[in-house]
Amino acid sequence: MYVQPIRTQRPAEQELPVRLAVLLNANAKRVNAKLRAKLAHVVPESDLFFTHTFEEARAVARQVVSEGYETVFTGGGDGTFVGFFNEIMAVIERERQEGKSPRIPKMGILKLGTGNALASLCNANGGNGVLDDILRTRSGECSGVKRIHLVSAEGKRAPFIGVGLDAGVLNHYVETKGALAKGPLANIFAGGAGYFTAITCKLIPKYLLSSNPDIEIRNRGVAYRLNAAGDIIDPPMAPGAILYKGPSTIVAAGTIPYFGYKFRMFPFSEKRPGLMHLRVAPISVPQILANLPRFWNGTYRADNIFEFLCDDVEIRSDQKLPFQIGGDAEGYRDYVRIHVAKDAVDIVDFK
Repeated sequence: MYVQPIRTQRPAEQELPVRLAVLLNANAKRVNAKLRAKLAHVVPESDLFFTHTFEEARAVARQVVSEGYETVFTGGGDGTFVGFFNEIMAVIERERQEGKSPRIPKMGILKLGTGNALASLCNANGGNGVLDDILRTRSGECSGVKRIHLVSAEGKRAPFIGVGLDAGVLNHYVETKGALAKGPLANIFAGGAGYFTAITCKLIPKYLLSSNPDIEIRNRGVAYRLNAAGDIIDPPMAPGAILYKGPSTIVAAGTIPYFGYKFRMFPFSEKRPGLMHLRVAPISVPQILANLPRFWNGTYRADNIFEFLCDDVEIRSDQKLPFQIGGDAEGYRDYVRIHVAKDAVDIVDFK
């Protein structure tokens, strides 16, 4: 177990144009000894953190906030960003309650995980480009940002949240990876191959043999219905109004366009900052497979896909459904409330 020791003062010779911390999930597939050695050449030891557990991540979050880092990079995938950022915000909120005014750091994304939705959003580089992204940011060369609001459920902020088919992929992936964790195929099924296996061997058969659950989605804030072009077509719906009631395969909300692998799940997410794109789709697996390329690039439209821009909704189902937050499987739920988080976050944009 390795976490950098807490430092009370940063050596003067390490002062740089941009104060930058790098937080890495040591459990991520691409975070290994080779990467650690490379990073050691471009990041001062006092600014480089490897964590194995949530407890270690909490300790690092406290240090990041107390030392006032201007920019914080996370490496290990969307789930790593979600984990670290939520710990950082927990520290910030505690300090706000004490009357302090801590600053939310700019966040940078290192393309080191599976899926990498946020890496796609901010044009992060993979491979050796990871080091270039850090160096450009440290030098001040890369100063542009994308400001986003995150969605939140059960106290966790993330760029996207969903129940149903999308979360089923993740839950089945976790189950597949867990079943093979100690076998000779563990590394093979820890990435794209694991997702493919989860989809073809578990998810598709399950949805072909079962009926869609009944869903009710109720507005608790601001909500607009959209047409297939993403234009608002009705007056705003009142709080308490039912946005959708009926069978559905997918209910997902996001404030960035992507799921992982540049799957453009939320093409209207950037229409109005501060609102999330909610998609409801009582769609069949054969319909998805027959139109997969257009689903992937965000151009597929159909009468049984319902689009909304909103900021706070309740989702109820007549059965427990797979649930995911930011690309991490969270088990099963028959009730979820999703809302847009109050604080925006600036993400370093490498483009």
